[in-house]
Amino acid sequence: MTQSSAKVAPMTKVALTLEAGRMPDRMDLTSGPRPVTFVYGIGKSGLTPFEHQLSESAPGASLSFSVPKEAFEAFFEHLCPIPPPEDHDGAVHFQVRIDGVTA
Repeated sequence: MTQSSAKVAPMTKVALTLEAGRMPDRMDLTSGPRPVTFVYGIGKSGLTPFEHQLSESAPGASLSFSVPKEAFEAFFEHLCPIPPPEDHDGAVHFQVRIDGVTA
C-alpha cells in the first residue's frame, strides 16, 4: 500500500498536523500547526474517540471537531497531542489535516 492510496485504518502509520483553539475560528492554543505521528489502532482499549474521528480519512483530508475540556483524557487517551488548557473551561476546538498514511 502506498502513501497516496492509503486511508487511515488499523495498524497504519498516520502523520497529521493539528491546531487547537478556544473558538472554532481561532486556533490560539497551539503556536501553529503541530505535527503528530502515531500508529492507528494500537491502544490497549481499542480505538480512541480521536481515532474514530480519523477513520477512513485519506491524505489531504481536513477535519474539525470540538472536545469538552473534561473529556480530554477519554477522547485522546494515550494520543493526547496537547495538555488540556488550564485557563479555559469550555470546549477546545481542533482542526486536523491528514498529511500521510502508510502501511
